[in-house]
Amino acid sequence: FECLSLYVRYDMYIFLPVNILTGEPDYSSLHATPQYAPSPHQLSNETVEDVCFLGDSHARFLYFQSRKILHNETNRNDGCASRKNHTDHAKEGRIRYESLAFASNWLESDSKQLSHCDLVFVSYGHWDAGYPTRKPTAPLEYVSGALQVLHRLENMTKESSRIYILSSNAHPIGKKILDCVDWRVPSLLDAYNSLLRTHTVLDDGGQWRVSQGNLTRSFYIDNSDMMDPLWDSATDWG
Repeated sequence: FECLSLYVRYDMYIFLPVNILTGEPDYSSLHATPQYAPSPHQLSNETVEDVCFLGDSHARFLYFQSRKILHNETNRNDGCASRKNHTDHAKEGRIRYESLAFASNWLESDSKQLSHCDLVFVSYGHWDAGYPTRKPTAPLEYVSGALQVLHRLENMTKESSRIYILSSNAHPIGKKILDCVDWRVPSLLDAYNSLLRTHTVLDDGGQWRVSQGNLTRSFYIDNSDMMDPLWDSATDWG
């Protein structure tokens, strides 16, 4: 999407109509969110755990917005910063980000950037279902890679660390999908999510713990109840 078009403004994953003369979002629109509250009391670099995000652009946005919250910069925050700005300080501070487009590529790397993390949030799948390799990753292959990523994260992080893999979000049906050169359709992403969930059990704390192999600190977060109603609302249809 083009931030300079001033037709919409991307705020915390919600597109809002804007006044094309002033550039101000219309927070009174049906799907608008209220102007954001300040960061939680006494939240600072000293009081938060080491939180890390691993994945594609969705993980990168989560990292970017988390840093904004930590620095109390959420009021009227514009999510349209360039990719460069999204990854500023990605390897510094208490909140960090590392890119993962495909599980196989990350598994072959020797990166130890996340070894210090108390919390790791993993979010990817759009490259697997997308057009870069000219074919989609099969659901069984996607889930196999995801489980290997979790195993590697558990092996490199502390015994007290927790790892959360997020469900993959659906993508609007744009031109590439309609031309059959992109496969990010809801049915394929649903297959990724539902198959991954078969490797989980509901623990006593109400969390879906990934139970495959010797995994003990990995959990699955299903965001479908929040994301599915909005799956076709984004304007960055490719």
